This record gives sequence, C-alpha cells and structure tokens, in this order.
Amino acid sequence: MIPLAHEAHQHGGGLMTVLPPAVLAVLAGGYLLAAARRAREPRGWSRWRTASFVAGVALAAAAVTGPVAAFAGTDFRGHMLQHLLIGMLAPLGLVLGAPVTLLLRSLPPVHGRRVGALLRSRVVHLLAGPWIALLLSVGAPAVFAFTATPTLQGRDGPAGCRAGSRHRSTEIPGSGRIQGPAEAA
Repeated sequence: MIPLAHEAHQHGGGLMTVLPPAVLAVLAGGYLLAAARRAREPRGWSRWRTASFVAGVALAAAAVTGPVAAFAGTDFRGHMLQHLLIGMLAPLGLVLGAPVTLLLRSLPPVHGRRVGALLRSRVVHLLAGPWIALLLSVGAPAVFAFTATPTLQGRDGPAGCRAGSRHRSTEIPGSGRIQGPAEAA
C-alpha cells in the first residue's frame, strides 16, 4: 500500500468529513431553487443544464464520500479516481450547468450589473487566467511533492517516501518494491 502524500483530507474526521458534502448540498440546493424559479418564466431554464449541474455535484460528492472516499484512503487507485472525478468529470457537469448565467438571470438588474462588473475586473481576469491555472495545476503539486510539507503533517512524502529524499523507493501494490539509486547500490 502506498501512503498518500495528502491523505489527510480523507481521514481528517469531524468537520472535514462533513464540510465538503454540506457545501455541495448547499450549492445544489441553491442552484435547484434558482433553476425552478427561472423554469416558470416564459424564457425558462434548460432542464439539460440543471441535469448537468446536478450530475457534476453528484460526481464531486461521490468522490469525497462513501465507497470512493474509503477506497481512496486505502489504495492509490482510489485516490487517483478521486482526482479524476473532482478534477475532470465533475467540473464538466458544473460548467455545462452554466451557474453564472443562472445567477445573473436570477439577480435583480442592479445586483446583476455589480456581479458582471466584478467578473470583468482585472483581479478576476488575473486569477482566472491560464497562467494561474497552470501554476495551480503543476506548481502546487510540485511544491508539495518536493518540500518537507508532508513531513510537517506527520505523513510520509510522495509514494510513501521521506520528504526531501532525492532517491526514493516505493512499494506499488502487487509489484513489490521499486528501488531508487540510493538503495540499489
């Protein structure tokens, strides 16, 4: 078994096990309420968008609760399944649900203009830019993997190795040990 470098989010207990599903439930409830109100208008609201958003929330919830979360806490494959659900599949459903469009159509015009101005601001454009996405996607895991952060959490580093160790060995389920250059000699 490979101890996961950031497995604390599965075994944090208490608030960290309840908070993600609760946030997702509130988001889904707010979206469904706004979608139901828009559906009664002449212009309506697409059921496909609603179904997409609910599917995205359900995928995200499935990743952080139940059997997937339990599997992720004990097996690297489960952990990677969480990454696929949270990072690739759930966002597709959420984006196809067009929550910002629903928000703007649900707000009074004065508040809608304020939200629109905020979304057009330089700060939001900077934070939503591709370079920030690249930095978060590649840079944050690299910093986490190659620093002493896992050791500070009381966990082993990436793939069950000591953080900061240049030459690592790891155990992959079903394949035995893989030795790094330091151990092979």
